[in-house]
Amino acid sequence: MQQPNLEMSRIILRPLNINDVSRIHTLINRPEIAEMTSQIPHPYPLGLALSWLSSQQDNWNRQTGVVFGIELKDESVLIGVVSLQKLNEDFPVLGYWLGTDFWGRGYTTEAAMCICGFAFNILNVKGIFAGCLKKNASSANVLRKLGFKYTGENEVFIKKNHKTARVLNYFLSSDCFNFHKLYFSGRK
Repeated sequence: MQQPNLEMSRIILRPLNINDVSRIHTLINRPEIAEMTSQIPHPYPLGLALSWLSSQQDNWNRQTGVVFGIELKDESVLIGVVSLQKLNEDFPVLGYWLGTDFWGRGYTTEAAMCICGFAFNILNVKGIFAGCLKKNASSANVLRKLGFKYTGENEVFIKKNHKTARVLNYFLSSDCFNFHKLYFSGRK
């Protein structure tokens, strides 16, 4: 199955390609993003963006993960990324980040809703895990808006800065997900 484009009212989720490396690097190389994530370092080297992007098609081909670029529909501009990792396990893991210039406008919620609908309706997953740093209230709010249920918190070691941090854990079951405005273009 070829990775499709997923369309919402304001955004399109699309497969990333090598031409996106520079834009990804520009968007992600911000201390505010690194501060709110457990795996994204700052500074974020261009080579890291290239190696990360190069691995994504293989993940889709092996059905171990899927990553979509979040693109503004009207402007055809990439503003962030949303993903599902561990697709080959019982419950994949949702992840996302958005360029700081686009924070606070509901794009993350829309993108996460879209990829969850794709996971439940097309990939037939039964549930999705997600987590966020405890200090990232905006991310926790996105998850709650989508119907994710809080399952607890734990302390994790953050390799990028050799510190520990509290992570809030969430789970969304397919039978609790209610979404009626999802459109899939290029679906097979």
